[in-house]
Amino acid sequence: MSQNGQLGSEPARPVFVMHVSVGGDLDAKRTMLRKLNDAVTKAYHLPDFALFLQEHTLETVVINGRLLADDLKRVAEQEAVYGQALRS
Repeated sequence: MSQNGQLGSEPARPVFVMHVSVGGDLDAKRTMLRKLNDAVTKAYHLPDFALFLQEHTLETVVINGRLLADDLKRVAEQEAVYGQALRS
């Protein structure tokens, strides 16, 4: 990963990646990311690191061999929480 657009200019920056459901409230994401940033900074004393959210629809996640989009109860529950279809 480049550091502020410059390759090789600084030591590598640690990266934190979260895999999450697509959608959700933007303000809730901001709050979550701010709290995660604060917790990682406190625990690991990192001056500079990156957080990435990688969003997935229910059609792109399989648990125990079953596509989440095929679980109609889960689909209904997540659509109620996120207020939108979580399928592509």
